[in-house]
Amino acid sequence: MGKTLILYLKKIILAGIFLVSALLLRSEYEKSCLKVSFYKIRTKKKIGEKINSKKRLIFLSDLHNKKFGIDNERLITAIDSLSPDILLIGGDMPVVKKGKKIRYTGSFKGPDIDTTLKLCLSLSEKYPVFYSNGNHELRLKDKKIYGNKYLFLKNALKRAGVHYLEDKQEDCGCFSIAGLDIDMKYYTNKYSMNDIYIEKKIGKCSKLKFNILLAHSPMYHAAYADWGADLALSGHFHGGTIKLFKNIGLMTPQYHFFSRNVAGMKDIKGKKMIISAGLGTHSIKIRLNNKPEIVVIDIVQM
Repeated sequence: MGKTLILYLKKIILAGIFLVSALLLRSEYEKSCLKVSFYKIRTKKKIGEKINSKKRLIFLSDLHNKKFGIDNERLITAIDSLSPDILLIGGDMPVVKKGKKIRYTGSFKGPDIDTTLKLCLSLSEKYPVFYSNGNHELRLKDKKIYGNKYLFLKNALKRAGVHYLEDKQEDCGCFSIAGLDIDMKYYTNKYSMNDIYIEKKIGKCSKLKFNILLAHSPMYHAAYADWGADLALSGHFHGGTIKLFKNIGLMTPQYHFFSRNVAGMKDIKGKKMIISAGLGTHSIKIRLNNKPEIVVIDIVQM
């Protein structure tokens, strides 16, 4: 009886080891993939001279220094094949740990933001690129830890022609594009946000143009909608790490369990929010049923 039990337990342990190993291998495979998600949004606002005029946006978020090939050539090739009119970046492109200095490298004489800079420099040669901060970029503002590294990142991108939206709105043809620096306290579950907070930071939205708001956290769609964002673009939650079903994520980096706000398009009275599953990982380096995502949005005039 004792030997039978020991043999049975060994089989369970071996099966568990095999299952975990298989899932980790699957995760490594998925992290190297690129998924393209397509969305279409119809609007009565003027996009072009004709009905059914269309503009194509591509949204990237949460790269976290991930490289898809040398200098992200696979990612750039995928973007080129989709022929965007505008490229939008929603933050958390580098990795900046809390209270820790990040690795210095030589190629840009600064912290480990090479991947972000090289990618954005390559893309800005081909497309209008609008960049908004995530919580990782905001950590760089701590001069006691990082000195002037935030200014280095921002100024390098601006010199390359990237539109750096630091609590700022800019017009781009038929669009008004805003970037919201969400204060760090809102990356917890302790505070709520309203449209007054947003208006104080970036002003009123346009009444004539199609308003796009880059706001890294997807937790505040109601506030984004009340402010007037026709389309809010968020990321931050990495698709929930392990995606279950109907875009429900097992766990976010902030330890929200079984959240529905990890990927996909949401709607509040016609005001849309699209949540990117992101491109990379950092602390929890797992992706299952959750491939890195390029978001493509076609805005079509009704």
